[in-house]
Amino acid sequence: QVRNNLGCIGLDSISITVDSRCEIYNITAFTPNGDGLNDWFYPRTDPCVHLVRRWMIFNRWGKLVFERHNFEPNRADLGWDGENHPSDVYIWVAEFEFYNGKIEVKRGDVTLLR
Repeated sequence: QVRNNLGCIGLDSISITVDSRCEIYNITAFTPNGDGLNDWFYPRTDPCVHLVRRWMIFNRWGKLVFERHNFEPNRADLGWDGENHPSDVYIWVAEFEFYNGKIEVKRGDVTLLR
């Protein structure tokens, strides 16, 4: 509410809705063949993710084939390039730290195609 020097009053309101969703987007396949398209598998997130505390990739027998700790999401250069691994389905596990302090573990799979 506002009032001018002549005593006239104006009144208005606004409604603000906060979207608190925070998405983690991970591809389901990648092709590390050096063509510059889909060569890396890395955590893709909304800006609400502060840190990837742990990023692990396992082969079908449960052997750890890649691991990285405490890095920024959305950086291909910090992801996995599948080097020295055959075409197959791999399991990933990630621990994310959000800007609000929340920590969440996500799991999924990715297919490496040669």
